[in-house]
Amino acid sequence: MNTSGFVGGTLVHTNRGLVPIKDIKVGDMVLSRDQHNAEGELVYKPVLHTIVTKDMPVFFATFTPESVDDLPFEQLTDHNLYVDLLCTANHPFWERDIGWKTAAELSRGNITVLKNNESAFFEGGSEEGGIEVVFKTDKNAVGFIPNFYDQSNNGRFVDLETGRTLYFGSYAPVFEKLFVEDSGWKQRLLEQTPVELRDNAEFYNFRTGFWQDDAGIDWAEGEGPVTTTVYNIEVADTDTYFVGEQGLWVNGDNPDKT
Repeated sequence: MNTSGFVGGTLVHTNRGLVPIKDIKVGDMVLSRDQHNAEGELVYKPVLHTIVTKDMPVFFATFTPESVDDLPFEQLTDHNLYVDLLCTANHPFWERDIGWKTAAELSRGNITVLKNNESAFFEGGSEEGGIEVVFKTDKNAVGFIPNFYDQSNNGRFVDLETGRTLYFGSYAPVFEKLFVEDSGWKQRLLEQTPVELRDNAEFYNFRTGFWQDDAGIDWAEGEGPVTTTVYNIEVADTDTYFVGEQGLWVNGDNPDKT
């Protein structure tokens, strides 16, 4: 059973322009390319089936088009430059010169492909450099992704309908559940410091706590990792389509068969 997919507002390239995946119908013509030929021509192919799966965990994946590297620094904060997606862990993406990989198999720096054949670099944000867990907030349509690189209450807010980045900021309810303060860190360092130096000892850039695995937390109603309805399409002959404004190449087929 194919349970891969994207959140409903994810844009798909069609012969009528960009259409949210939840609005794609059987018979619609979507931009595609042969899944076995990364250099193949772009063609429009009909949708054979639409697939809707409820209550699926979704993860954040963001990609930076190669052309962004040529822009002035002050323009890099424009969220529209990047391909932001909320997808299931098992949805397949094309890695240049490698082949199809599920989202969960992507690693920071992997090179994916846009419709114009431009490279787009996967910016894995988790501690392991992969896709990121998205957490619920007190706003139904907004999710929060902590920044696991540091020990502060900072992170990214995303639109749960489209996957797009909204803004960066803090969200205490998630941080306080995930981050465990280590009250004894300074004392342990002092004990390792020569006695004559302890009175004036100062410590910088040491870990003052650690991040917990979200799976081990007792989340209250309305808290925890986001689950939602995801959408996918089966495309005739070629099996692939392009998502996001820039058109990232993805496969609509069952990952087990690709």
